[in-house]
Amino acid sequence: MNIAILVVNWNGEEFLKQCLASVVEASDASKHICSVVVVDNNSKDGSIEFLKENFQEVEIVENESNLSFCSYNRVVERLDCEIVILLNNDLKVDKHFIDPLVAPFEGEEDLFFTASKCYDFDEANKTYSGSKTRINLKWGILYGDARYPGHEKFIDQKGYTLSTGFGAFDRKKYVELGGYDDLYLPGRVEDIDLCYRGWKRGWKAYYIPESVVYHIGQATYHKMYGVSRTYVITHRNGFLFVWKNITDMRLILGEHLFLLFPRLIFSMFKGDFAFISGFLEALKFLPAALKRRKKVIPTFKKRDKEIMDLV
Repeated sequence: MNIAILVVNWNGEEFLKQCLASVVEASDASKHICSVVVVDNNSKDGSIEFLKENFQEVEIVENESNLSFCSYNRVVERLDCEIVILLNNDLKVDKHFIDPLVAPFEGEEDLFFTASKCYDFDEANKTYSGSKTRINLKWGILYGDARYPGHEKFIDQKGYTLSTGFGAFDRKKYVELGGYDDLYLPGRVEDIDLCYRGWKRGWKAYYIPESVVYHIGQATYHKMYGVSRTYVITHRNGFLFVWKNITDMRLILGEHLFLLFPRLIFSMFKGDFAFISGFLEALKFLPAALKRRKKVIPTFKKRDKEIMDLV
């Protein structure tokens, strides 16, 4: 198979120095034909100069603005390959992570994506951080997590996963879905949205524990917006996800609307103003979310509860 490995970058020279060599090494070690592309979102920190000086074999796509994961979309559209592997710039990969990650695509036409086993960046301790992810509504809002109670017994087992922030995707299916949705810019939750739309379209996804990566985690967003602002954006986009994608009325009425206002009151007394601010900001984007909802609903083939119960 032909595989393109895309690494998104914004002012991440320090991460590229730590991680990109492992990606190039893995592409060389794979039995497949692999190319590595850095998609740079208008970095100002010396990332481009570092790449040109140290990684002549890597293609560089320079964007004029920072569109976060949405910057993948145009690049993926123009590629001529079967599989795209989408990575963050703060991911160090195992030398042999590619082949087990893409192997399932060779026999299953309805497969949309596969996800690697992810550890924290400390390779010595190997603390699991994902990507066998489940999704549900908790206290009225989106809840996606790979370290839920009892997850430990599944870490080394192949199985379904509902979302991944980095993994291998069927390129044609990615393009058919329209890629990442700019509704969620500057980012957060857009990865869950993309993967979940694939599931609701009737496709599936696997967690592949034989494929291993190491993630610094949240480094770019915290660097760009700070921890508090990142939480506000995450809550805002969680609401937008529900308003756009959830179609089971029991979940909308019973899990979301019925519990939403008690949760807002609770957050006020608790002093969780990030949640309240996220909700208020989400209301501004409600018309856009409903417009997208109208567009995607005709493509959905599976019910929300059916999908959420898989993991």
